[in-house]
Amino acid sequence: DRLGPAKGIAQTAAVIGRVFRRDVLMAIARNRNADLDSALLDLVAAGLIMTAMTGPSGGFEFKQALIRDAAYQSLLIRTRRDLHLSVADELENRDDEGFHTEPEVIAHHLTEAEQPARALPYWTQAAEISAKRWANAEAVNFYLKALAANRQTKPDETAKEVGLLLDMVASMRIIDRFDEAFTALDQAEALSANVADNIDLIRVHYLRGNMYFPVGNIEGCLKEHSEACRLAREAGIAEYEARALGGIGDAYMLGGKMALAEHHFDRSVQICRQHDLVGIETGNLAMRAHMRLYLNRLGEDVEDCTRAIKLSIEAGNRRSEMVAKGSVLAKILVELGQWAEAEKSLRSALEIAENLGALRYIPMYQSQLVRILWATDRKEQAVAVAIDALDGARSDGMVYSGGMVLGACAKVCDDRKVAKGYLNEGLELLKSEVPAHNHLWFHLDAMDTALDWQDWDIVDRHADVFEAFAEPREIIWATFHIERCRLLAKVGRGTADDADQKRLKVMAEEARARSQIPAMQSIEMAVGSDS
Repeated sequence: DRLGPAKGIAQTAAVIGRVFRRDVLMAIARNRNADLDSALLDLVAAGLIMTAMTGPSGGFEFKQALIRDAAYQSLLIRTRRDLHLSVADELENRDDEGFHTEPEVIAHHLTEAEQPARALPYWTQAAEISAKRWANAEAVNFYLKALAANRQTKPDETAKEVGLLLDMVASMRIIDRFDEAFTALDQAEALSANVADNIDLIRVHYLRGNMYFPVGNIEGCLKEHSEACRLAREAGIAEYEARALGGIGDAYMLGGKMALAEHHFDRSVQICRQHDLVGIETGNLAMRAHMRLYLNRLGEDVEDCTRAIKLSIEAGNRRSEMVAKGSVLAKILVELGQWAEAEKSLRSALEIAENLGALRYIPMYQSQLVRILWATDRKEQAVAVAIDALDGARSDGMVYSGGMVLGACAKVCDDRKVAKGYLNEGLELLKSEVPAHNHLWFHLDAMDTALDWQDWDIVDRHADVFEAFAEPREIIWATFHIERCRLLAKVGRGTADDADQKRLKVMAEEARARSQIPAMQSIEMAVGSDS
């Protein structure tokens, strides 16, 4: 208040923001250069602002956010609104070389100036830019502001509302904000009944199917994606038919029907290649590889994964890159005993998951990292990662990766009583509806751990439960490991006959031919090797 003319400059600068350019301030304040520079010098001398940028335009920053807030709040509401409009006009009309204003900055000033119609396209643009660079929490915030502006401007424009809701849901899904996403999706579906565009309804079913996947709703996932696929095929929209086919593959994978899943992922890949839909191909190519692991088609899966990662990186699709590296390639490399390559792939996927906020993937990837650390004699690290993974899985409700994590925890636990507790908890968890990967990796770890303990009854117990899950679904990878562990338990008991010994040697050769080195070595340690 004692600054005289400099007070008005401070108030105007506060409207621009905590950091402000001299040339923008001059355009808004409409002061002569000498008066403006004098006021700025007074503000610097008073310790309220400091220089922040160099160059001909100059730049300053309020030393404290509270100082800026005090200057801002001291303005009359009408004056503040008019100044925001002046700032927005100035920023909109600037085309200086090297001068760029983020759309959310212009949108903010237009919103504060009570100009929702003008703010709407800027909030939408800001949301789209954030989503493209995988800043999905930021994107959701901007979509919410765009929706508010749309409702103030054109409350009856349903198509725009539906589009914004669906785009927001797509970002919410990636950062696991499912409750909000389902609510927004229900709103979009109700509104889409009044919209002629068939794509909106297709997207509603497709996105709902995508969200049913991580919460383990197999029936819902299959139903929604099947409806999206039907509508897309009827409308002749190849892009969404390919997306929905991948979603159907996801649903079958959830239920452990790997051959059916591989078939649908393969159909999606073929459509993508016919229509040059590279962005969609990347994810489904990786998932086709995933299914081929469980069908014991090793070799084909590595080739698919390598291409999926290459395409993802070229397209800047960080999520597809994460899935290809962590959800798929790392598992394949673990199965092949390529520990260093598997660890490199996993750590890259973990970093991406953390950056994207895709938190449900982290415990799953950590459970695979535990296996690698244990196999390479880094026992203390393995235990620490297992504990961290279990904490993460419990925070996420245990549905998506709890079984996998419990198996990994049992594998590295020194206290056999505690380890058996993990196995019992896992058995109870698998009685509920959880994704199939929990059954597959939990029982594999349980059987191999019991073999290490020489507790043959536990081996057989898990083999029986695992077989009841895997055999009806024809999961060849699982039935191979079930037979391997059962026969090794018979060798351990001393009840294996000549036929059992012969079968084990055949299995060792089969594993060698597929490069399943850990499986081959487990057999050869028990029965010896002729090589």
